[in-house]
Amino acid sequence: MHDVEIGLRLRALRVRARLTQGQAAERAGISQATWSRIERGHIGQAAVDTVRGAFAVVEARLDLTPRWRGGEIDRLRDDRHARVVGANVGLLDRGGWQPLVEVTFSEFGERGSIDVLGLRRADAAALICEDKATFNSAEETVRVLDTKTRLAAKIVYDRAGWRPLHVSRLLILEATMTNRRRVAAHEAVLARAFPLRGDAARAWLRDPVGSVSALLFVSTSHGRTTREGRRG
Repeated sequence: MHDVEIGLRLRALRVRARLTQGQAAERAGISQATWSRIERGHIGQAAVDTVRGAFAVVEARLDLTPRWRGGEIDRLRDDRHARVVGANVGLLDRGGWQPLVEVTFSEFGERGSIDVLGLRRADAAALICEDKATFNSAEETVRVLDTKTRLAAKIVYDRAGWRPLHVSRLLILEATMTNRRRVAAHEAVLARAFPLRGDAARAWLRDPVGSVSALLFVSTSHGRTTREGRRG
């Protein structure tokens, strides 16, 4: 939506509310001149909070939608996630796992999808992978993985026809400085939730004994873990 259209909608809502510009501006805590500029579409001259406050006066909400190259932001984001998934698949392939991508489930009223489900029938092992290009919430990530891990035995049986004796989980993050900073900031939670890291996690992938919970950083440049990633 263009700035002029935003201004016109604010004006229409103000008129509907039977308010003058002066009355509306007073309720918003701004000058009438500022309100008038917003209605005329000069949005760039006002702070975002000011414009949102103006819409709140007429019982409306302003949602901002960023656009990039014709609205390709979602595709760009999905692209990054796909590259992380690809790096994860390569990692599991080299470790002797059978990786299944985007495994959907609907069990006991709980629905979702597993980014990558790793299977090693000879070891009766299943691996639930959560792949993220951008890491945000530690608590939400742990909660989601807890649910998928709890349902894993049934999911594997439905998909592959056998039941795993060992179910593990792996959080895969793109090896960016931002993700590393966020992991460090949430380390109090993540250290308990994903104690296995680095070379120890990679060694387990090659020889999966028992159930583990691990975290690994991967590079998406060539679908391989980076030297930097080997530290985490």
